[in-house]
Amino acid sequence: MKTNVAETTNVRLLGQAFTELMATSKGVECIGLVYGYSGLGKTTATSWLSLNNKGIFLRATPLWTPNVMLQRVMVELGKEPKNRNQDMLDEIATSLALHRRPIFVDECDMLFQTNNPGRMLETLRSVYDVAHCPIILVGMELVKQKIARWPQLNRRITQVVEFQQLGFGDARALADACCEVAVADDLLADLCQEANGNCGYLTNGLTKIEFYGKRMGGEIDLAAWKDLKTAYFLDRR
Repeated sequence: MKTNVAETTNVRLLGQAFTELMATSKGVECIGLVYGYSGLGKTTATSWLSLNNKGIFLRATPLWTPNVMLQRVMVELGKEPKNRNQDMLDEIATSLALHRRPIFVDECDMLFQTNNPGRMLETLRSVYDVAHCPIILVGMELVKQKIARWPQLNRRITQVVEFQQLGFGDARALADACCEVAVADDLLADLCQEANGNCGYLTNGLTKIEFYGKRMGGEIDLAAWKDLKTAYFLDRR
């Protein structure tokens, strides 16, 4: 499988929201929220977007503290972390004032599972306030409700993208961009239905189809796949 990012509906909407966030002028709020169920491609899409726009990509964990979060930002900026949080915040502000870079926080649900979520969110808000650059939060399906309980953060969110299950057109875009064998429409439709539009399952299924397709030496259709008597996914036999 090629490591391309397919232009699915989710990716297109994410790109549009990101463009608007980056185009905001100083003084206009520019926090984005990307959320949805597991396996819909949020991390892949946002990490790709970060990589191609010189972003700062962070992945939160339940073990994060304000100090750890600021250290991660410092490392991404190519700077040596400091002992004092305020010193790091000042240096982050100075650096990002010179080079405006978006900050992505993946697994942002974890911010609410730390020992002091209020302090974590206030620290993140402080980074946003001093850096004056877009922050894109990436989380699971319930994170929107969690953030709504923190009005100081919630009111700053101006772009929201909910990742949805992939339809056949999205599955075709994924297969064409990533799969190294031709996949017939009937086989792709069957895979999409079995995967229930889940990008992770679709990718796993396409990987398996590609393996057998290369051995068969051409396009693989549903009839040929059924002759193999194998399953798309190990946990869905």
